Amino acid sequence: MRLSVDATAVTGLEPQGAVVSLVDPADLTSIRSAFCKEVHFFASPEAAQPCLQEHPVAAVLPVADAHQLARPLAQSLLVARAPKGYC
Repeated sequence: MRLSVDATAVTGLEPQGAVVSLVDPADLTSIRSAFCKEVHFFASPEAAQPCLQEHPVAAVLPVADAHQLARPLAQSLLVARAPKGYC
């Protein structure tokens, strides 16, 4: 899998049909616990099926949709944990 992003969007993806699995995070205190440890990339929705069967509360989204969903979460976690005076 090859993925390129910039500050606002996915700019490149191979294979084009790749998806990301997401689970509703129970712990929103860090990016790692809220997002990173629960996210898995798959080459296609079909390739994600075993994961979905193992984790029935998970969902898969196209990579670009997952990026748009994750950006505000990541930004809010980064802002909340930034030291005072950090810009």
